[in-house]
Amino acid sequence: CLMLNSEHDNSIEMWQKYYSSKRGTPIFEKIIHFARKTYFGGAFMKTVIKLGGKAQSYLETGVGTGQTLERLQIATNARCVGIEKTPEAQKLGKEHAVHCEIILGDALALPFPPKQFDISYSLGLFEHFSLEEQKQFLSEQARVTKNKVLVEVPFKSPHMITIMWFNRNIRGLRGVWAD
Repeated sequence: CLMLNSEHDNSIEMWQKYYSSKRGTPIFEKIIHFARKTYFGGAFMKTVIKLGGKAQSYLETGVGTGQTLERLQIATNARCVGIEKTPEAQKLGKEHAVHCEIILGDALALPFPPKQFDISYSLGLFEHFSLEEQKQFLSEQARVTKNKVLVEVPFKSPHMITIMWFNRNIRGLRGVWAD
């Protein structure tokens, strides 16, 4: 099922601003980093292995801070590559996923030859594209993947509703992760 979200700003400038901004006090930043590393990185890593299986190579499209990819590399000892479209996110990914290759690139025109990776996956990225872009995204994922393509899309779970409420009402955010 393809999801249409054409009202969302998916520009490089928006994502550069998102990854450049501080999200509160240094203590709050440390709490967020700890949660990403221990809970989200670990939970998503286990899900990728459960659904995709252990493999020799993984590609994470929209790698962000690289928490899941780093955990996946440590758990599997596989070649792990992440791709990000903004320099700030690529920088963060390199800082947090030190055993992985984090490159700058476009999810709609992946810079890899066909069937380069055993498993490719994305976590909370797909919904940021228009319907036409979603088709191109899936086509590119399929092109560079030998075995399985995994796409995780957030939904209105209690977990996501809580994150959105907190970001909107406590942190005063609007846009990504708030509306």
